Order: sequence, then structure tokens, then C-alpha cells
Amino acid sequence: MRLRKSGFTLLEILTVVAIITLLAALILPVLNSARAKARTSSCITNLRQVYVTWRNYVEDYSDYPPSLVSLISQANASIFHCPSDSWQGFNVWATRRSGHPVSYFYAHSLSDRNRRELIERADPHHGILFCVLHADYDRESVERTYRRFSADPNQAANSTFPYPPVFVGTLLRLRIDGSVQTARISPRCYQLPDGVILVDVNPWYYLTDAIPCLWCNSPYPEVPCRQ
Repeated sequence: MRLRKSGFTLLEILTVVAIITLLAALILPVLNSARAKARTSSCITNLRQVYVTWRNYVEDYSDYPPSLVSLISQANASIFHCPSDSWQGFNVWATRRSGHPVSYFYAHSLSDRNRRELIERADPHHGILFCVLHADYDRESVERTYRRFSADPNQAANSTFPYPPVFVGTLLRLRIDGSVQTARISPRCYQLPDGVILVDVNPWYYLTDAIPCLWCNSPYPEVPCRQ
């Protein structure tokens, strides 16, 4: 009687490896998507908690906070950090000023009553704060934003609009009524006298989808952005 050899043949092993690889390729995107959705849900919860803090400030002082840093304390610092913030403080200026990781950007321009009246006229539910670290975004623009504020921490303090420069992609926008909105930001292009195309995004578009922008006063004509 002939005994059968135990073990697997090379073909059987390769078949099993191929099946495992295929299953991993199918499952990993699903797991990554689930993790991303969980981080987004946590960020939305944080933004709603930030809104409570912001609302309390407005009611106490009858005015908008001058900066995001004025809302941050040791007790509530964690709600200003987005779970998707692998930089551990994407808003470098606010992170350094507060001493805590801060991921979000605040609408400093709304401290100007004239600008506030303009945006309230166009959109009574305009944004007050936003996060650029979710869903589909231009990774290069996010990296450029981080490098810019890391290299020059005073830039935001010296600017009327301390926002990410030319960020394009999907952001989460905390609005003045406490709701959180998903918004898609696209670049705006302007033609300079020498023919050069300037790519820019006015802070207005980070705060509202309302068109036209009532505080945009570009001296250059807007043109279609080239792909």
C-alpha cells in the first residue's frame, strides 16, 4: 500500500496566498473608509462642542471672540483637536499661542462688524469655524498650508485672514446656528495684467456657499481655472 505524502504542494500554497491577497485588497479599503468616517463623526462632535463654547462667549461679551485662542482653556482643549490631525496641531499659530494642539481655523474676519454684516446679509447661517482635514482634499495644498504656518508663525497674526492659502477640497464648516456642513472648496483664478493666472480662494468661500462674494474686491478679472 502506497502512503500519501502529507503537506501542501507549491501550487496549493500559491493559491492560498493569492486568495488572502485578494481578500486583503477588498477589505482594507472598507476598513480605511470606516475609520475615516469614525474620525469625521468625532470631529463633528468636537465642532458642536466648540459651538457651545463660542455661543457662551458671544452671550457673555455681546460680541464675537477676537480669536480661536480666546476660547481655549485647559479644561476644553481636547475639543479643538481633530482626530484626523496627524500634525498634532494643524493650525500652527493657534497651537503655539494656546499651548494645545489646535486643528481648526476660525473666522477672524467676523470681528470686523462691516464684514460680518455683509456675510450675514448673504447667508444668515454662515460659517464661523472650519476643518480642512477630511474626505477628499488636495494633499499638496494641505501640506503647503502646514509648511507655511510652521515656517512663519507670525503670518497669521499679521493677516486679516489667517486661513489656509488656496486650500481646495472638502471641509467641515461649523455654522452660526450650530450645525456642521460639508462644503466643497474650489479655486478661483484671476488674470494679472502680464497674463499670469493668480490662483486664490478668498476666506468668504470657506465660510459660505453664497455667491457673489460681497467683500471680494479683486482688481483683476476672474477667469476659468485651467485643469
